[in-house]
Amino acid sequence: GIIHESFGQSESITRRLKNIIDMYPQGSQQLSELLQNADDARATVVKFIISHKTHGKSSLLGQKMSAWQGPALYCYNDATFTSRDFENL
Repeated sequence: GIIHESFGQSESITRRLKNIIDMYPQGSQQLSELLQNADDARATVVKFIISHKTHGKSSLLGQKMSAWQGPALYCYNDATFTSRDFENL
């Protein structure tokens, strides 16, 4: 098998995910991107779910997080996220 070895600068997974989200286009292009990602991964099912649920704001680490307490749009596809996909983040 292939031996994986770290080199150069590294980035925490939470920071990397935040940067990916920041790079996503604003507006309806996000839905197209999610559909394209599912297609690229050869998903056979894609579902969008709207949640109108909101969550409390009293125990957040910072006030800026209050905007992320709902509502939300979830996207699901049935493709398997592989180890290689995770590494490519």
